[in-house]
Amino acid sequence: MNIVPPNNSIVCIDNTITFKALYKPKSKVWYLFDDLIIKRSCTLYSTKINLDRAKQAVKRKYNNIPVSEVEQSFEYLSTFLEVKQPEFYRNKLDIALSILSNPKDDEDAHMLALAIQLQELHSTNVYLWSDDCDFYNVIDQISIYNIKLFKVVK
Repeated sequence: MNIVPPNNSIVCIDNTITFKALYKPKSKVWYLFDDLIIKRSCTLYSTKINLDRAKQAVKRKYNNIPVSEVEQSFEYLSTFLEVKQPEFYRNKLDIALSILSNPKDDEDAHMLALAIQLQELHSTNVYLWSDDCDFYNVIDQISIYNIKLFKVVK
């Protein structure tokens, strides 16, 4: 699980990771983010739903930060991410829901559906960067779709 995707990989980023990258700029998460983009030339993806959820979490946790600053931070982050709308991966949502069976967050199914759709389109391994146990509890089913999970070990 503590792997780093190879150069030019497709990486789907879960909303928790997005949140950590924005508001813990000297963390391992931030440095890996930088490594994936700058040194490894990876293409990073997220869903609009996941990004919106991360934005809401930031606003709740850091309610002293002006909303405009939060919006600017996410706008900056979006320059490094390809943010996909549900229409892009909607045909994979049923598969994702059946794998996850009972996700604690609806966003997990959207993230997995995105990863499955990208794998099918590009015929290559897709890396899902998450520390969410919903994914790790079904790692065998996810790996059938050539999706590899990884997380940053603290």
